[in-house]
Amino acid sequence: MPQAISIDNFMHTHSHDENIILMGKLGIAVCILEAERTSSLRGDKDRDGKLNYGSIKESWHATFVKMLLENTQAKAIDSLFDNVSFITFNYDRCIELYLEKALQNYLLISEQEAHKAVNKLTVIHPYGQVGSLPWQPSGRVKFGAEPQATELLEIARQIRTFTERVEDEAMMARIHSLIAEAEQVIYLGFSYGTMNLELLTVAGKAKRKSVVLGTTIGIAEPNRNVIASDIQNSIGPDYVSIGKIALPALTCNDLLHQYWRVIAR
Repeated sequence: MPQAISIDNFMHTHSHDENIILMGKLGIAVCILEAERTSSLRGDKDRDGKLNYGSIKESWHATFVKMLLENTQAKAIDSLFDNVSFITFNYDRCIELYLEKALQNYLLISEQEAHKAVNKLTVIHPYGQVGSLPWQPSGRVKFGAEPQATELLEIARQIRTFTERVEDEAMMARIHSLIAEAEQVIYLGFSYGTMNLELLTVAGKAKRKSVVLGTTIGIAEPNRNVIASDIQNSIGPDYVSIGKIALPALTCNDLLHQYWRVIAR
């Protein structure tokens, strides 16, 4: 693995070897579930599993929810996610879990109401995920679960390689439609890897983008210039104009803070 850009790239190289693919997926499943177990989003044991929102206030998830709820009334929860979609290359369920808990806490609603609201949010995992959460459709894998061997094998089968995701035509069409119709595109914690940008590339006509933002912390300026060009090509330079494109060297949370009003317009 020290020679690989990522485990996904390694499995793509060895896509012909079923044993390597299976072992790679099992390894991913184990590591992601372990990371979920140690995540601050799992909740404090001494708080009956409830989140300590003060301890995770610097998470981009927390800032996103503040932006989402800035001018929202609790009675409008059914339309909360009408204009928001996520395409996440992560295998975990942090976005879904945090939103479910945060909405329940802030809006003073029941678990069932929070579940119903978050289930309306479009979250696409091109690489798959380590199962759906128990309150999601067909879900039964708890956040940070410690599955038995047979359960782990079932979870691993829900992980996709690059080749497998490209072959999922319905998912690819949905991704391209979301990007094409979006008025804003924001890349948070994205590596801008060639395979991932290839998957996001819109082939047809796209709507004008008022803003395109992306985090590039730790990325040198020459590479940021190339990334900006790659993004332009991915979104569709022949069909779409972009009002503003900015790739500041910021964390996800800092980007949302500093561009709050730009995004909110």
